[in-house]
Amino acid sequence: SYSVTGVQTCALPICDDTIVATADGKLNAAGNKLTIDEVLVVKGDVDYRVGHIMFPGDVIIEGGVAAGFKVYSGGSITIKETMDAFDVSAKKDLTCAQGIIGKERGLMRVGGKLKAKFMENARCAVRGDAEIPGSVVGSSLFVLGKLNMGDKGRIVGGEVHATHGVLCGWIGGPTRPLTEVNVGVDFTIQQKLDAANRELNDLSIKLSRAEAIFKQRPEDSVRRLRDELQKRLAVLAESITQLSQRVDVDEGAVVEVRGGVYPGTTIAICHVAYTVSEPLKKTRFRLDSAARKILVEH
Repeated sequence: SYSVTGVQTCALPICDDTIVATADGKLNAAGNKLTIDEVLVVKGDVDYRVGHIMFPGDVIIEGGVAAGFKVYSGGSITIKETMDAFDVSAKKDLTCAQGIIGKERGLMRVGGKLKAKFMENARCAVRGDAEIPGSVVGSSLFVLGKLNMGDKGRIVGGEVHATHGVLCGWIGGPTRPLTEVNVGVDFTIQQKLDAANRELNDLSIKLSRAEAIFKQRPEDSVRRLRDELQKRLAVLAESITQLSQRVDVDEGAVVEVRGGVYPGTTIAICHVAYTVSEPLKKTRFRLDSAARKILVEH
């Protein structure tokens, strides 16, 4: 017989000898004792010694994550050193005590909140808020909540999308790197809208070609193709209209900069854009929804 911790005996009569875990995690068998570890602790780095990690519970990594390694967690991920982000997915929160450095076309997906010291050349999508007190450099950061970088945090190059606003110290840099900050928009809907518009463009080209062919060869097969393309275009156009009505979700979102903003920066709130042409000191950007323009407040 087994001494069981964190597991229960199956109640079905056809499986009297089967033991079913009551929680996700790692099964340990020591003698006649079964236990479930709901937290996976990696004592050092995630590298060739450890390999990829796919775990249903929380993951704590006491070292860093080397380039090229995947970390998937059905809970939260905590990393105590620098992470070379290649393919990281946390169903809940992701906390990186040091920084995040993007590798190749790596992608991070965070179902909860993100906390990291800095982010560099990374792509990251966050369903909650993000807290990055250092810098976000050359990255593509998408946040459905708010990005809080405190009074000294810097956004330099790349693009930042934060649905409910941004608080930081500085945006841009003296070399005028192209820096975009977008707020007020649900980036998940925006991505669907962008994909639909690309498909609309492709279908329009195909329809134009089909119509040209039909003029030369008015055959039934060409007519059917033309009619099918027209139907698909109509459905897609309706979908784009509906997505466009849902994409702007927070006209009250603001971009607050406690230090300054360099030229080469574009601020957009609900698709209304403002390009910074001269250096600005402490500044707050908000949307005048009636006039559909960005107000720059000092």
